[in-house]
Amino acid sequence: MLYAGDTRNSGGGYGRGSRADPEESVGCLAILLAFISPRFALVVLWLFTDEVSSAFDSAWTPVLGFVFLPWTTFVYALAWAPGGLSTLGWVFVAVALLADLTSWARSFDRRAARRAQR
Repeated sequence: MLYAGDTRNSGGGYGRGSRADPEESVGCLAILLAFISPRFALVVLWLFTDEVSSAFDSAWTPVLGFVFLPWTTFVYALAWAPGGLSTLGWVFVAVALLADLTSWARSFDRRAARRAQR
């Protein structure tokens, strides 16, 4: 039930003109930064939130992910919840892994094309 002065709507979201939920704002900002660079977004996520440290047991895993699989590491950190990943979360991680593997494959193809031109 809504009361006077209550800014939440019946769907649990925030009403028009109110402040956004800080947890949702971080996710949106992180996704926007990922379009610039997944590594940059991962560093920002690691420095300003606890998402990365709570998703990974060791500091080495996100560091290695930063170097070799930035999209996968970033999406895993965003999709992780205290109970683990949901099925939809695993789907997003799989798509991110596909993006990383595609990036690696294109890099090898370009390198081979350059060698062939010489």
